[in-house]
Amino acid sequence: MPKIFEYLGIVLYFYSNEHEPVYDHAAKSGKETKVSFIMREGVIDEIIISNVQGRSSLKGQDLQNLKKFCSKIWQ
Repeated sequence: MPKIFEYLGIVLYFYSNEHEPVYDHAAKSGKETKVSFIMREGVIDEIIISNVQGRSSLKGQDLQNLKKFCSKIWQ
C-alpha cells in the first residue's frame, strides 16, 4: 500500500489493486476513512469522504483536518 502523503499525522495511501472510482485511505491512530475522487474528463469534480466497513473512522479534529486537506489540495 503506497503512501501518498502525510498531513498532521494522517497518512493517505492506496492499494494498488483498487477499482474505480479512484479512492484513497486516510489513517491515524488505528482509525481509517475512505476518500473517493469522482473524476470527470480527467479532473476531480467531487470528493466524497466515507466510512470503511469494519473499521473505526477518523473523528473530531482528525476528520476536520482531513476535510481541510482535501479541499485545499485537490479542489
